[in-house]
Amino acid sequence: MQSPYLYDVNPDGSLNWIFDVASYGGGNIIQSAPTIDQNGVIYVGSAALFQDNTGCVFAVNSNGTPK
Repeated sequence: MQSPYLYDVNPDGSLNWIFDVASYGGGNIIQSAPTIDQNGVIYVGSAALFQDNTGCVFAVNSNGTPK
């Protein structure tokens, strides 16, 4: 399933937050697995489906806000 959403789920399965890359001009599909650095910043790549596939890399804080 292709999606523009990055989800943070708590250990009990409840949803903590959702980050929508499309809201920040990142196209409409996430193209990579998220990576987390030593400071808790999450990096994820996205591209535009059915467009020129120009990619973006997003840095997202651990609370779901853009870095």
